[in-house]
Order: sequence, then structure tokens, then C-alpha cells
Amino acid sequence: MQTHPTTLPQPSLDDTQLAFAYKTDAELRRAHLLFRTLQYPTLTKVGPWFVRWALAWRMPIQGLLETYFFDQFCGGKTLAETTDRSAQLYKFGVGSILDYAVEAQKSEAGYNRAVDELLRVIDHAQARPEVPFVALKLSALGSLDLLAKRQAGAALGPVETVQYDHMAQRLERVCSHAAAVGQPVMIDAEESWIQDEIDQLAEAQMLRWNTERVLVYTTVQLYRHDRLAYLTDLLARFEAVGKLVGVKLVRGAYL
Repeated sequence: MQTHPTTLPQPSLDDTQLAFAYKTDAELRRAHLLFRTLQYPTLTKVGPWFVRWALAWRMPIQGLLETYFFDQFCGGKTLAETTDRSAQLYKFGVGSILDYAVEAQKSEAGYNRAVDELLRVIDHAQARPEVPFVALKLSALGSLDLLAKRQAGAALGPVETVQYDHMAQRLERVCSHAAAVGQPVMIDAEESWIQDEIDQLAEAQMLRWNTERVLVYTTVQLYRHDRLAYLTDLLARFEAVGKLVGVKLVRGAYL
């Protein structure tokens, strides 16, 4: 059973000393500079293009990107690095969602590699109380085009049908392993034009594994106007069949 610290002070949204206690002064200065920079629309529009150009021409900007961007938004490039970061946060009562940030793969081999890595991440998280959840994107396990085609109501060809079945089987394998070791997983939301298909696949896994406890979570983006109705319907349908619903609520897409 996972436990969490119980001797923490009551948090206050106005208490910046508590909110940023895990950051050094240097880290706070870098974060402040980054977010001030991101306030300028021209820079945020041109920035990604410049980064791609600079990397293509092998300009020495890798260290700058890692210091100011990667360290701010990512937990690490390896499981060992995420372990150090999550352990540091846990000292302050903050749990971490371990998200294998791979999506939009383009080959069956790539999808299968993502499954293998997700299984490794689940085993890693299961042994660490500071990581209560693992998150995954369905686009790491199968083609976005197949999801979009099905949601648009178009029929899949014979090869596409096999590929779609493989995608569902990969998700099944990941959720089955998570359930076997007792590690909750969250299936992330993605683009609106494939979300209905993701919802169906996520619901199938919740129906299978969420019997005595919630082990599989779906994601509801509440900034979408139609999601409250979907959430209400989801809860009613699962209650009718005696299954548990796991939901990650998202109030906004990005900062």
C-alpha cells in the first residue's frame, strides 16, 4: 500500500516560500527568465523554427535547451534521473506522474518498443510510493490516422483493421501488466478529432480492470464544452454495471 507524508503544513496558495521550497534560487531565476521570455508571442512563434534550424546545422544549443526548457518541463531523460527528481519532490509531499513522453510513432516496431518501455516504467513506479501514477498516450501504441479514420466514420481496410487490433492489444497488454502489479495508469487525452476513439478504448480497459479498485484512468479535458456531459454519462454507465471510474480532470491544455 502506498503512503504519503502526513506531517506537512496546510498549504496556502499565497505561500510562495512553501510552493517553491524544493527549488534553489538559481533554478527559480532560470524559471522566471523562461516564463518572462514566453510572454512574447513573436518569440514563441519563431522559437521552435529556430531550434529546429539550429539543431539541423549542429549549432551548440543542446546545453541551453536542457538547462532552460527540458529541466523546467521534463523529469529526466532516463528512469534514474526521474527517480532523483521524484524523490526530491516527495520530500515536500508532492507525488509524481511518470509519463513516458513518446507519441505519434510511425511503425509497428516503434509501437512495440513503446510497449516494452511502458512495462519497464510501470515496474519502476510500482516499487516507489513517490510515483502514484504512470501516464501513457495511445498515439505511442498505434496510428493516429487509424483513430481519425474510425472517428470520421470511414471503414478500415483489411490491413488497417489488423493494425487497429494490434493497437488495442498493446493497450491491453500495458493495462493488464499494470493491474497485475497494482500500479495505476492514466490514459491521456489527445486531439479532439481522435478523442472519441481513445475514450472507447480507455473505457474498455476500465471496465475490465476497475472492479475492486481503480487501476485504469481516462482523461477528461474540462475546457472542452462537451466534456461535462460526457463525464456525467460515463459515471452513470459505469455505476449501472457496478464498475469503478477513474478520471483525471484537466482544467486547461497548457500554461
